[in-house]
Amino acid sequence: MKDMHRDKSKAGEIKNKSDLSIKLVAALQWLVFIMMNTIVPPVIVGNAYGLGAEQIVGLVQRTIFLVGFASLLQILWGHKLPLMEGAAGLWWSIFVIMAQNAVALGQNPQLLLPKLEGGLIIAGILLILLGITPVFHFFEKLFTPLVTGVYLILFSIQMSIILFSGMLGLTDKGTVDWKFMVVSIITVTITFYLSFKGKGLVKSFSPLAGIICGWVLYTLLGTSGGQIALPTASDVFSLPRPFSWGMPEFDSGIILMSVMVSFILLSNLFASVQLLKPAEPGNGSDMASKRGSIVNGIAVALSGIFSGIGTIPFSISVSFIHITGNASRHPFLLASIMMIIAGLISPVGYFFAAIPIVVGYAISFVVFSQMITFGMQNIFKAGIKEKNLFTFSISACIGISIIFLPAQTFEKVPALISGILSNGMLVGTAIAMIFEHLVFRKSEL
Repeated sequence: MKDMHRDKSKAGEIKNKSDLSIKLVAALQWLVFIMMNTIVPPVIVGNAYGLGAEQIVGLVQRTIFLVGFASLLQILWGHKLPLMEGAAGLWWSIFVIMAQNAVALGQNPQLLLPKLEGGLIIAGILLILLGITPVFHFFEKLFTPLVTGVYLILFSIQMSIILFSGMLGLTDKGTVDWKFMVVSIITVTITFYLSFKGKGLVKSFSPLAGIICGWVLYTLLGTSGGQIALPTASDVFSLPRPFSWGMPEFDSGIILMSVMVSFILLSNLFASVQLLKPAEPGNGSDMASKRGSIVNGIAVALSGIFSGIGTIPFSISVSFIHITGNASRHPFLLASIMMIIAGLISPVGYFFAAIPIVVGYAISFVVFSQMITFGMQNIFKAGIKEKNLFTFSISACIGISIIFLPAQTFEKVPALISGILSNGMLVGTAIAMIFEHLVFRKSEL
């Protein structure tokens, strides 16, 4: 009997160790995925504002810390879903547009940074207030399955164009870097194959396998120019410093822009929570979105305090979960803690920043391609009715047309308006809302 108990005890220990190992590897995979979607935006913003190398490094480290901290707050007290909280594309694109406009007017773009801090702080406070008032339910009802489907499809198309260009290594002359293309094709093929043909752990860790294979191939081909150039870390441990861009200034125009952007980006929150409800039925309630809004408000305000880029729950996380087949909260929780540590310990952050950007583009392309599937499922959920098909058609046509317009189309329009009009995803989603709730008005609103 004692031997039997001893054998059972050993078997239990082995199983626990195995489960822990699986969770740690899954957490590492989440960490790499989050890091790949975190390190590029601050580098782009830093270059747009003419920041020095050390300042860009500081912005990268602060962004890593803020993303990890915001994701941890969300999984523990917010929507409680494994959704990455990352630097929103609309936020950093507006940062870049404002910098370009300032340069065009002969102004120093860095003078805008304290005003952007102030705008983020006010926007964050308003998001918190929105989450604790009944008005929040009105915003949530705007995002019906049809509107959410239009949003997801346009978002996927808009991002896929950027990602595909990066995968090909397109130069200013429009030529393709064949080494980049080979690395991308192999990375995408391996990830797709393992995610669809793999079973169990092989399927779960397909993105990580793709990253490793892509990185090795990148090195073997002797490819250059596909990694972020950052100076050597001067300090091993560094705490994020508040107001690195100076004390916040409160400009009415920038505050208005920041508030509008935050409210528009609530679409990410609503879409992501709605998509994950089946995977996490315990969190599938209106309260999940409300808590998510409150925590997102805290994260946006902290982005202003610590001189960063506004964040939002990433819909792409849902596609990542679909590919890995793992919706467990524990690996994501561990990955969020690791992100915080990476933001505090410079060499850790620098290691992940060394991942070739082309590999990051390739993995993200695989993940974004799955979002179109979710978008179509939402369209079908709304019902194949003439009014729904018309709403989808007109929204998609206008949104996609704007996506393919030249970048300089709205350059003479004020930054607040051009940042919205030049974004096909936002315009298309807004049109879908107009037709869904005004032209074909629903009685429940």
